[in-house]
Amino acid sequence: MRNIKYFLLILSLGVGSLLSCNNKTAPAEAESGFIEVTTKQFNTDEMQLGTMETVTFEKTVKCNGRIIAPPDGQAQASSPVSGMIKKILCSTGQMVTLNQALVEISGNEIIDLQRDFAESSAQLKKLKSEYVRSKALFQDKIMTEKEFIAAESDYKTTLARFNGLKLKVETLGFSTAKIENGDYYTSYFVKSPIRGFVQEIKVNVGGFIDPHTPLAEITDPQKFQLELSVFGKDINSLRKGQIVRYKTVDESDWKQAVIQTIGIAVQEDSKTIECIASFSANQKSLTFVNTFVECEIITGSEKVNALPTEAILKTDEGNMILVLEKQENETYFFRKQGVMTGRQHNGYVEVSGEKTEGKILIGNAYNISL
Repeated sequence: MRNIKYFLLILSLGVGSLLSCNNKTAPAEAESGFIEVTTKQFNTDEMQLGTMETVTFEKTVKCNGRIIAPPDGQAQASSPVSGMIKKILCSTGQMVTLNQALVEISGNEIIDLQRDFAESSAQLKKLKSEYVRSKALFQDKIMTEKEFIAAESDYKTTLARFNGLKLKVETLGFSTAKIENGDYYTSYFVKSPIRGFVQEIKVNVGGFIDPHTPLAEITDPQKFQLELSVFGKDINSLRKGQIVRYKTVDESDWKQAVIQTIGIAVQEDSKTIECIASFSANQKSLTFVNTFVECEIITGSEKVNALPTEAILKTDEGNMILVLEKQENETYFFRKQGVMTGRQHNGYVEVSGEKTEGKILIGNAYNISL
């Protein structure tokens, strides 16, 4: 009997404890139709009251983008004549300046070019002298016209060949006066056509190259651009000069660019139109070519009614807010009001319809059961 009494005592204490816990649940809708929150709970849960605000919302177009190098920001170094790779004077990732030596080339073709130029120079001097003499004799009617034309033709043919060889020699960076005196170069240097970083070296020491062989690729990050892929339905809202926010998938902060050109052709594979944006000066060196980024193009702005995101309570009936009806006897009385929400921006949610007047519960309402 004593055990039964002890069991009933324990059972009654447990039931009493359970009922006591149930009395501490979050406030529910009272019979009056209001949501009642005591001042103690309001302060304990650090709830906040506020009003519906007029907030500026941006109109944006979302798209994908890619960091690219424009035609004048990327170059390939190549040789104007055939030869053998004697030395490679740069490395991948190295910063090079305009006209900095990248590769040293040697070979018989270089020697043959200098020889042909020296012979052409010597022959030109001889034929020029004969042409001048023939011209004087023809004017004095001592030489026939046929003989004069032959002398003139030989001179001008050799002059044309000399000028062509001279340009080739000067392209290699050689001194024409030195070669004309018989002092030949054994090698020449391929130089960087632009300032930038060596992106790739495509040859090895000892390899044979011809004028069609690319030796190295140089990219100038100061000229990088942002290529945007915009769907056709959004293109009409774009204008030159609009701000573009962009970031990579592993970045948290947005960077900025400015639209420079808007394409007019739809890409067949992606059904998008390519647009180009330029970076601000302090961000050009922080990007890498062919990096994919997510972008937002700011096409405009408008003022809308909005509430902090925490003020919107999601229920089975839809989105709700709690509007303060009255406060008395250490109790807040809220009424539920359905709202239509729209865009989100910087912690605010757009609210459609007329602006709600009065105080609204805008913070820490998660304990309230609707």
